[in-house]
Amino acid sequence: MVNDERGCLSVGAVYEAGLDPVARRRGAHYTPHDVASTLVTRVLRQWRGIGPPVMCDPACGGGVFLVAAADALAQSGLDPRRIVDELLIGVDLDAGAVATSIEALRLWSDEHGVSTSPRVLRADALAANARVDGRVDIVVGNPPFQSQMTSHNARTQGDRDQLVARFGDAARGYVDSAALFVVRALEMVRPGGVVALVLPRSFLAARDAAGVRAAVLGSGHVVECWIPGERLFDASVDVCVPLIRCGDGGSATQVVSGRQGDIARGSVSATALSGGTWSALLAAADRVPEITSVSSAVIGDVATATAGFRDQYYGFVGHVSDEPGPVGRWARLATTAMIDPGRCGWGRVDVRFAKQRWSSPHVDLDAVARETPALMRWVERMLVPKVIVATQTRTIEAVADVEGAYVPSTPLISVIPSGATSAEHIASALLAPPSAAWAFRRFGGAGMSAGALKLAARDVVQIPLPRDVEPWHEATGLLRAEGTDLDWPRIGTLLCDAWAVPAADVLRWWLERVI
Repeated sequence: MVNDERGCLSVGAVYEAGLDPVARRRGAHYTPHDVASTLVTRVLRQWRGIGPPVMCDPACGGGVFLVAAADALAQSGLDPRRIVDELLIGVDLDAGAVATSIEALRLWSDEHGVSTSPRVLRADALAANARVDGRVDIVVGNPPFQSQMTSHNARTQGDRDQLVARFGDAARGYVDSAALFVVRALEMVRPGGVVALVLPRSFLAARDAAGVRAAVLGSGHVVECWIPGERLFDASVDVCVPLIRCGDGGSATQVVSGRQGDIARGSVSATALSGGTWSALLAAADRVPEITSVSSAVIGDVATATAGFRDQYYGFVGHVSDEPGPVGRWARLATTAMIDPGRCGWGRVDVRFAKQRWSSPHVDLDAVARETPALMRWVERMLVPKVIVATQTRTIEAVADVEGAYVPSTPLISVIPSGATSAEHIASALLAPPSAAWAFRRFGGAGMSAGALKLAARDVVQIPLPRDVEPWHEATGLLRAEGTDLDWPRIGTLLCDAWAVPAADVLRWWLERVI
């Protein structure tokens, strides 16, 4: 609850603080007034229209953004009565939220000595029949976060069909409901209008939000992206705020961070956002070095990549042992927790698999072959020289399985040489500092934590190969050393040379993650 003497703020804080756990699980969280004020200020800076803008919050909750907008417009000298009666529109599906927002705006009006008739509508802003009267210039707010990967938020098949009929490809898959508010906002604003909604940080990279990102680029330009880098409200989720100007082209997006959006992180070209993900914005906020010197040859030219799924994971359950029998066929089971850059900790570190702890897990291949022949055929394809790549890591963590001794457990990625390039050389190419920075710029942001890189097999094969064979070969030889501490500064320098990339910035960034 906000500790503020202003009644227009406290009424909304009391309402949202009293939300039950079900409402919170469904994505309703209180936005602090300072955060709302910061966002309103930033979005007004992007408004280029003539005259005062009409501003709308399509999921207004307790009215904190409406009050922040009223404050900002009043500071510009506008008549308070006109602000509430003509320039502010709130929408919410919940009757309690509508009543609270109306009360908050009436209390704000009392502070300014006027009587007003707030326009706050009870409606589902995503519904086809939801209408907002009059033109809207700015849409700003914090819509509910409703990940479709949780049962209490998952839409019914009927709801999914209606949303696809309403929003097309943008609504397909497991797109978070918050992202769909962006598409709705693009419909609401006129050309030149601005949209600024608080979204889960994963929106910038999640595969299922690709349709929404495409809709944004088809309607306008992301002029700024605020990536705070800290939790802004009482929810275990990192957020971002893309500021979109509709009907307006632009060459670059400014990236800012910090609670007040006052830390400049540079800019990202419009071209970098056209490739599907907007990971480059996250990379800029996280100060990932930009790699501009790139070879035309990629991992996919010398190898294939694949990853197991649920069937492969559960197919091994019941067939794993720390003490393999004296007869039969057994293979080592590799898990993500074993994989470090250039090294596999099998037999040296305890790991968990299928809710049990193991020190030297082996898979009983005869048992797998008897019970699941299809899985055994997959295992045989994996028991070859390969590179094992972990996921959800701070840099690319890969190790060469030269003898083909390991069965990879989901979600490990197996990169299998398809030509003369050895698994060891492919591993060192993936471990290169420029490879990690390049990957963060294109695929970062989909992981469970803000600083983790979650690669898919289809991503790995797109990573460029080094240009210069000689330093690449020397670095591979250093990684091959057994029983010694790896000389990461030397290895990283050689791999930067192999990429023809200056080592200074990218090597410093990489060493913080790899050591």
